[in-house]
Amino acid sequence: MSKLDNNHLRHLALEVLLNDVKTISYEGRKIRKFAQTVSPSLFAEIIIHLDQRLITRFSLYTLLSLCSKNRDTNRTLKSFLDEHNMHAITDEKQLEQIASQAIQENAKQAARYKTSPKKTLEVLHGQVYKKYYGRIHEDMMTEIFKRLLNKNE
Repeated sequence: MSKLDNNHLRHLALEVLLNDVKTISYEGRKIRKFAQTVSPSLFAEIIIHLDQRLITRFSLYTLLSLCSKNRDTNRTLKSFLDEHNMHAITDEKQLEQIASQAIQENAKQAARYKTSPKKTLEVLHGQVYKKYYGRIHEDMMTEIFKRLLNKNE
């Protein structure tokens, strides 16, 4: 599970910013308000957390939206993450427990993994994301699901 390389990180940050700016301007807000409410230091901290995989890509979208709506420019990233429970789950053992539980709860679909791996992974991911809304990196969970499902064959 490698860290994002610099080019990928820049691309991701730019993509998120462009999408958020579009959303904000479509909601009738001025883009200038977004720039005023998300300080460069807060944005830099968000990008560092993304690079260190302490937040997920989904959390990044949510954070930028929350920051743009927040009027307290001195608010810390930690306060946003704590208030909205957006810290990524990165502990391998905890992720394995989550994956095992999803497989047990969806045993019928898990049994179809050999014949329909893509559909099985989609269903299992869906179940996990319902419970852990935006807190799990998709690539990490996919790797764990594959390992557990291949072990069960």
